[in-house]
Amino acid sequence: MTLSGRTGTAVLVALVVSVCLNVFVAGLIAGRATGFGPAPDRASGAGLERFMATVPAEARPVIRRALRENRRGLQGMVAEIRDARQDAAAVVAREPFDEAAFEAAMATVRDRSQALQEAVHAIIAEALADLPPEVRAEMAERWGGRP
Repeated sequence: MTLSGRTGTAVLVALVVSVCLNVFVAGLIAGRATGFGPAPDRASGAGLERFMATVPAEARPVIRRALRENRRGLQGMVAEIRDARQDAAAVVAREPFDEAAFEAAMATVRDRSQALQEAVHAIIAEALADLPPEVRAEMAERWGGRP
């Protein structure tokens, strides 16, 4: 199916805005994970801060330390996402618009964003493995699950 005219433009704009917002959120999460930037407003409930609010106080330093220890790798991944997003923006600005190139550029943004998320999950999983079972059980209870 090919979209053209106002509908095609609206869909394209919505897609670009959606991807930009997703990348922005991934950047915020990585920024919080690596300790850069101002502390977010707790009321925002964004990403990593929302997760950390579910973590028992005694586990927070363990998880934060693990994220700090992996800061350089995470920063590199954030830079890769930023570069991919810039490449996608260049494709959008190019005339004539190349839908296949846009889809490929967005796939790269998506893949790099997912890789960052997987890396953060792996870091957190490793940190959780170092916590006592009762602390993990408390976390599970806070998440709504049963230990």
